[in-house]
Amino acid sequence: RTGHPEVPCLLWGRTALIRGAEGGAPVIPWRLPPFRLRGAINHGVQVWRSRVKSRGTVRYRMRLSPREMVILRHTLEGASLEQMAAVLGVKPKTVWTHRRHAMDVLGIRRLSDLMRLPQAVFREIPAW
Repeated sequence: RTGHPEVPCLLWGRTALIRGAEGGAPVIPWRLPPFRLRGAINHGVQVWRSRVKSRGTVRYRMRLSPREMVILRHTLEGASLEQMAAVLGVKPKTVWTHRRHAMDVLGIRRLSDLMRLPQAVFREIPAW
């Protein structure tokens, strides 16, 4: 498990790499007439949905350290790097590094995108 959300996946082709990676994923052969391609895609989606239903809800597991989660929460509340560094007793560069790693884990590239997250996402985190 990588910690990333589970995403429906269809493999297209029959190369050695794909055959080795199948692991139960629906595989679509390279050459299919359009009507059969649509059927194969629909079948793959149905297989994925049945797996999700059998597991219950899909859980998005974030692999963030407690420090990274605290820093994200306070970033969303508007605290600056310097303010967080002073409270945590570390350098601003350390705070920046924790925030950057957390954003990488979440798949967020820009600080402006992080700021669009609802603050409730990290509400249950203990204070500083």
